[in-house]
Amino acid sequence: MTRTRHTLLAAGVALALALGACGTDDETDRLDDVTTQGADDGAAEDLDLPDDLALCADTFGYADPTADLEAIDHLPAGWPDAPDGAVLCTTAGGGSVDTASYAIDADIAAVFAHYTDAVPGLTLMSGEETGTGYETLVGELDGIGVEVRERDAGTFVIAFAGSGL
Repeated sequence: MTRTRHTLLAAGVALALALGACGTDDETDRLDDVTTQGADDGAAEDLDLPDDLALCADTFGYADPTADLEAIDHLPAGWPDAPDGAVLCTTAGGGSVDTASYAIDADIAAVFAHYTDAVPGLTLMSGEETGTGYETLVGELDGIGVEVRERDAGTFVIAFAGSGL
């Protein structure tokens, strides 16, 4: 895949993520059911969450115990497990883009190294090239566009874009 194609793919995924960032009403209702924001002081430990979900609650402000990577419609066959220590906090989908958001106690460089080793053909692009402001791994696997990028420190998001972008 050429760098120009990667740039176009990244721009398309970034746009789709921006347009769909709020999720559907059903997803919002489901997250409201498992949010930690209703706790008195918002602390994850007040809800007696398992450690992995407490990490999600601390970094994202909520925890979704129903998050499941297998529920993603556009998941490429053979997609690797997340890096050691990464916790799947939420998945979202609808339309042509699905996302998986993770919390991790590691630097984004370790996340990039993991996916670069596990998925041949991913290319690291600058935030200027992708228009996201974040360095991003971009590629295509089984006809599905893939983008791995830091969301904020301690979190990363993977977008899987089906055809049409």
